[in-house]
Amino acid sequence: AHPDKGGSQEHFHAVVRAFEVLSCAASRDAYDGALARGLPEAIAAKGSIPSSDTAAKPGKRRRGQSVPLSSETALQQLRAAVSEL
Repeated sequence: AHPDKGGSQEHFHAVVRAFEVLSCAASRDAYDGALARGLPEAIAAKGSIPSSDTAAKPGKRRRGQSVPLSSETALQQLRAAVSEL
């Protein structure tokens, strides 16, 4: 993943950001909680972090709900949301 070893700089920054989130107990807990609430589906549908009572349920889709974003786009939005915590 390191750019000096032939990896892309974008991938390297993603790995660094993941380490930053997961190495901090508070950030890791927030990240785990967001995943437990189905955050990736909710981000794809709403474009922001849902409150716990409006989180999308995995496998459930309401009428008019948008098609889920790519995993990379959802991951970028998740990183942005976690960085605001």
